Amino acid sequence: MSTLVSTIKWGIGLTTFFVVGPIAGRATGALRSASGSAEVSLLRSDSPALGLAAGLLAIAIAAAVAILGARLLSTRFGFGVASLTLAWAAWRTGTVPGVVRDAATHGSSARAVMISFALEALVVGAAGLLLAWALYRVGRPSEGFKDATPAKPAGAVGVLSLATLAVFVAAVVGGAAGAWFVGVEPLKGQAIAAAVAAGIAAGFAAEGAATAFKRSAHPVLVMGAMALLGVLSPLAAAFLYGTRLDAMIYSGRIPPFAVALPLDHLAGTLLGVPLGLTWARSLMEKSASELPIPARA
Repeated sequence: MSTLVSTIKWGIGLTTFFVVGPIAGRATGALRSASGSAEVSLLRSDSPALGLAAGLLAIAIAAAVAILGARLLSTRFGFGVASLTLAWAAWRTGTVPGVVRDAATHGSSARAVMISFALEALVVGAAGLLLAWALYRVGRPSEGFKDATPAKPAGAVGVLSLATLAVFVAAVVGGAAGAWFVGVEPLKGQAIAAAVAAGIAAGFAAEGAATAFKRSAHPVLVMGAMALLGVLSPLAAAFLYGTRLDAMIYSGRIPPFAVALPLDHLAGTLLGVPLGLTWARSLMEKSASELPIPARA
C-alpha cells in the first residue's frame, strides 16, 4: 500500500469516526418519545415523520462519505465507512425493551411496536439497498468482493433464475441463524453485533449456494436478502409470540433474531456482508488450491 493510499484511508477513516459519524448521530440523537424518553426508534418517536427524516438524513450522510471512500479506495472500504457512520446513528436510538416499555405507557403493546419496527425496516432497508447498489456501481475493485473487470457482475443471473432464488434464500436463512446465535442480549452493542453476525453468516451461506451453480454471490443481492430479513424479524416476533411478547420482553427474554432495531440491522449488515463474502471466497479458493493431484495411472 502506497503512502498516498494509506494517508487517504486513514484520513477518511478517522474523519468518519470523529466527525462524520457523530454528525449522523446527532440527527437521531435529537429524537425523543412523547414522554421525553430517548428510548426511541425512527417511527416510535414523538414525530414519526421527523424520525424517518432523521434516519434518512443519517443514511444520506453515510452515503456521501462512503461513496467517496469507495471511489478513491475500494468498494469494500466504502461499505465499512457506511457501517461505521450508521453505527453512530444507531447507537443514539433506543433498545427494543426500552422502546417497548416506553410505548406501553401510551397504551401500545409489544406486538404493535414490532409491527412498527417492520414498517420502519422497510424504509430503512430500501434506502440501505440503494446505498449498497451505489457503492458497488461506483466503487473500485476489492479483492474477494468485486472483480476488477468482470465480463458480467458476479452472481448477476436472471431475476427469476433458480441460482438467484437459491442464493437469496440461503442468505436469509444464514442471516437469521447468525442473528439467533449472537443476539442473546438486547443491549445496543449486542444488537449491532448480532446484525454483523447476521451479515457474515448470510455472506457465507450465499456464497456457498452460489458455488453450487458455479457462480459468486452478488453483494447487492445479499444486502437485499438482509433488507427482507430486517422486515421479517420483527414480524415473526409479533405473530409467533402474540400477546406473550410483552411478558417475554419485560422478563428479558427477547427473541434473538429481533434484538436489533432497523438502523442497528443496516449498520451491522453493511459491515458483515462484505466480510462474509470475502472470507467465504478466500476459504473456497484455499480449499480448491489444496486439493490433491490425482495420481497417474
